[in-house]
Amino acid sequence: MSPQPHRVSTESSWTFTVNSDRTLEARFAYSHVTLNIEADEGGTVTGDGIFQRSERVSVTATPDESFVFDGWYEDNQRRAANATWTFILSDDKIIEARFTALPKAIEPEVYLPGISSWAEQEVREAAEFDLIPPELLSNFQANITRHEFSKTVVRMLMAKTETLENQDEFIERFNINLNDEPFADTSERYIKMAFALGIVNGVGDNRFAPDNPITRQEAAAMLSRAAHST
Repeated sequence: MSPQPHRVSTESSWTFTVNSDRTLEARFAYSHVTLNIEADEGGTVTGDGIFQRSERVSVTATPDESFVFDGWYEDNQRRAANATWTFILSDDKIIEARFTALPKAIEPEVYLPGISSWAEQEVREAAEFDLIPPELLSNFQANITRHEFSKTVVRMLMAKTETLENQDEFIERFNINLNDEPFADTSERYIKMAFALGIVNGVGDNRFAPDNPITRQEAAAMLSRAAHST
């Protein structure tokens, strides 16, 4: 029986001593992988293409007017909630960006899905002041993520400083550099703003964990820092 072939080196240049006849085989592996992005109605996406295997890639979804980004999906499983998603691409991958149509402007007679009666008045008032991100105006019984709470706190500060209609003024006033990338797992705009204002920190290993539910102590710490940031 012939001996089974085995790998003797992973180096492209290999130096060795020949003591007898031998046959060598050089094998090559395709070093590129492909990322395909699908998007349903309601927005556009960027970031697909051909990349080096194990390369860090970023994809971005931009919702159309009257739509919000719902999440990145793979095999019908939600993989990320942020519009910008950065990850290591090790193999060919197909991902999908999903968008949801925004509810119409809140009026007194409009039904708020899942809202409790004791909270309805305050929620309506917060919505009228544009404090609640549009994507949070539904499913009010669900937990809130670290990303969603950070965005809400920053919008509250914008309302306090009368810059909700002019975010560029808010960014300039507080000397925020959106080119900074403090976290490896998110490039979301509001998270970077909250970090620049000293409102949020990461969870270690250069991560923010944007999709994790926020704890009470994390929420309290963010609110305290926000109160002292402006």
